[in-house]
Amino acid sequence: MSSRNKHLENAKEVFQAEFEISAHADAVAANDALSKAELLNEYKILAKEYKILLRQAVKITSIGDSTQEKLVTNQEKLKELNLKVRSAYKELSEKAMQLADAYKMLKEAQQKSDVLLLNILPEAIANRLKKGETLIADNFKEVTVLFADIVGFTAMSSKIPPEELIALLQEVFTLFDDLCDELALEKIKTIGDSYMVVGGLPEARPDHAEAVAEMALGMIEGLKTLKAAQQHSLAIRIGIHSGEVIAGVIGKKKFVYDLWGDTVNTAARMESQGMTGQIHVSSATFELLKEKYVFGTRGAVTIKGKGDMQTYFLTGRKVEQRIMIV
Repeated sequence: MSSRNKHLENAKEVFQAEFEISAHADAVAANDALSKAELLNEYKILAKEYKILLRQAVKITSIGDSTQEKLVTNQEKLKELNLKVRSAYKELSEKAMQLADAYKMLKEAQQKSDVLLLNILPEAIANRLKKGETLIADNFKEVTVLFADIVGFTAMSSKIPPEELIALLQEVFTLFDDLCDELALEKIKTIGDSYMVVGGLPEARPDHAEAVAEMALGMIEGLKTLKAAQQHSLAIRIGIHSGEVIAGVIGKKKFVYDLWGDTVNTAARMESQGMTGQIHVSSATFELLKEKYVFGTRGAVTIKGKGDMQTYFLTGRKVEQRIMIV
């Protein structure tokens, strides 16, 4: 039974009591030594007060029941809303995980892309391209350029299987690449069996000639440690020249970082006019290295487009200790 119904039942009892008291007032008054009028008057006062209290109780109960109904309704709505929130949170969590996976995949792809880009371009140049530069051409006043060529490679290539030939080149050029990284030099490119490297760019350095000299000596010494190179009696010819170059990026597809200028041409001539197993250097490079390295005089050599030039063979270090340049 609800509180409201209970109070209504109580009200019935009050009205019934009033009727009975009125009907039996004489007997009650005699027993209590009270007059009937006094008894009825006292009862009416009490009944009136009770009715007032009863109305208030009914009103409060009505408000309480209404509030309770609202609370129950709100509780149901809260449950429903909570379920929706939990469902939305679960969905968001799943999407967040999907986004995290997508971001991880994107990051990995970007890292692979960066690795590939840095295998093609110097890091400083790659960063400039990423920032939106479309024309990169820099002038460097002092660099040293090295060209190396495997002697008799064309004739050898016709005598061994293609797979073996490529494996041999891979082994040789990997050795050269490791030396290049160790000495912080910039590999420019390979053309067939030729290898080109430069010191002093894209970041200028005062020891560019020393670093390239160490590269050349390391290439000669390193070939002696390669079993495949010894098996095929592999030998190289190296040419070095120091001077000014222009460096930049060309092309829209398969672009490369390349060098231009008389210094590049002269270094290539030093290689082509050199001798097997020797490091042929120009007088410009000789002047930069003569205090720390040992040379043999080659004498005057006629260089296409340059005429007679005094050149030298770099044969070793004056201090017999490998210089580590980083």
